[in-house]
Amino acid sequence: MQAMKIYVVKDLGENVASDLFAELLNEQHLAKEIREADIYLFCTLGLSPQQIAKIAEHPLVKTDLRKCAMISDEDHPTPLLPGLYTALPRMAFISIRSWKKHFRTICYFSRHNPYIRKLRDTDISIKYLYSFVGSATSGVRQRLLKLQPKRSDVLIRQTEAESFWKSFVWIHGVRVKAENKDYVKNYANEILESKFILCPKGNGNSSYRFFEVIEAGRVPVVISDSYVFPNIPYDWNDIVIRVKERDIDAVEDIIAKNEHRFADMAKLSRKVYDEFFLDKSAFILRSLQEITQTRRLKSPQLYPFFRIKWVTPLKFSYRFKPFVGRMISKLRRSR
Repeated sequence: MQAMKIYVVKDLGENVASDLFAELLNEQHLAKEIREADIYLFCTLGLSPQQIAKIAEHPLVKTDLRKCAMISDEDHPTPLLPGLYTALPRMAFISIRSWKKHFRTICYFSRHNPYIRKLRDTDISIKYLYSFVGSATSGVRQRLLKLQPKRSDVLIRQTEAESFWKSFVWIHGVRVKAENKDYVKNYANEILESKFILCPKGNGNSSYRFFEVIEAGRVPVVISDSYVFPNIPYDWNDIVIRVKERDIDAVEDIIAKNEHRFADMAKLSRKVYDEFFLDKSAFILRSLQEITQTRRLKSPQLYPFFRIKWVTPLKFSYRFKPFVGRMISKLRRSR
């Protein structure tokens, strides 16, 4: 079978994600010329909303929509095109069923903690039933950080958002500042010292903590009602514990009831990471092949439907829902 050729579009503005993704691709899958490509891929990480909006008017979208796709590991993506997203909410997969097969959840490709893999085979003793080390970047996390654990083998610690981003985000997976190495290494170590690691929604409905946990061979406890898991031939219920946001107060009891499953779940989580997410480019290529095989876009004229029926509701949800909520609260208080 001939290898799929991907042309990474780089004329959208300064965008390190496009260069990063091009580096991830094997030479046999990278199209250097537009005419060679099976897919025109738009990487949106780092682009401004204005730059992303211009994708709708891009010549490649206008002339051959069927070959166009987007990839983004942003917290709040704008899905102008079929594609691969780390944090596209559940509503996007069910609100327009005819488009459901055109989107896939993927792993983060621009962020990585190098210490997880280095430490996971070392002799680290498990100290905690479950743990969470993170910042209060969402209502779910704020509630979580206020919990009073009943057990002593629990670690919950709040970090400052600023220090979090300085210490835990890397481009190209290797750019760790010297002054942050101990902080990052300790974070990886605390994951490995825990059986279960809480993965609550943060700025977006996804978290790269989830992928760090399964890489470590530990069990993630996902607290994000709108998260859609990546498409793999395994049952995620055998790998993760899912807790509804409304049940966060019962998270300790839920974990305790599942403690007997830890060994099997941990073994499978590591297997799944190594099989599907260790080679990020291979997983992304498979996901692109899946959506291209099921697409039914017949002409660029379908794009206005996409924009009106799809993007507008999502943008409203992302950008204006908090504002509308505050206005409604003010009106209620004024009565």
